Amino acid sequence: MANDAPDAAKPVRVLDLYRGLGFRARLQALQRWLCTPYPAVEKFVPPSGVILDLGAGTGMFANCMALASPRRLVIGVDISEGKIAVANRTIRDRKNISFRVADLRTVPIERCSAVTFYDVLHHLSYNVQEDILMRCREKLVPSGVLVIKENSTRPLWKHLVNHAVESAAAGFRVTTGEGIHFRTPEQWESLLRRIGFTVETTLISTRHPWSHIVFVCGKTGDP
Repeated sequence: MANDAPDAAKPVRVLDLYRGLGFRARLQALQRWLCTPYPAVEKFVPPSGVILDLGAGTGMFANCMALASPRRLVIGVDISEGKIAVANRTIRDRKNISFRVADLRTVPIERCSAVTFYDVLHHLSYNVQEDILMRCREKLVPSGVLVIKENSTRPLWKHLVNHAVESAAAGFRVTTGEGIHFRTPEQWESLLRRIGFTVETTLISTRHPWSHIVFVCGKTGDP
């Protein structure tokens, strides 16, 4: 019988955590890992403190953050019981990561060093996006960081590809949300500054037919 447990003598990689969880979970993890730049985005997250990953899905980005720094305490949240069940099976004996089921529209947000959204906010209505971002700001420590990874609306052809893929995923219930609600980079920046954040915007270039953009935000004075 093949041994699906990672070799204890080797560093554990994110994909190692999904071995033995069934073909569908492993295939989805591989597809996500190949098509989106988790390690590049992880570098924007503080190396220590409580990190709240909202819309964690099966835990890919949460696991990437927890493996990259044992000084992080990563808490992944998602509305899907099935996805969180998969994510919980990836924890094994690690102490710096946990997952819970909750609706992002009503989830209590605890005091934390960082909040991350990885390809999540466009699944929420515009009003809900603004509400949850305001609640996150209230609970971030003064030096806290908000990291939002989204898909840019430019170039147009990549945006159209992404919109079609996201719409199909929502239609087949692969993702859960309130439809597709993209914003342009300028609209994200304007919203975040109005709420009370500084914003640094970074485009991540890849060969994928998706345009990846990251907003790294710090708290300013009261908006």
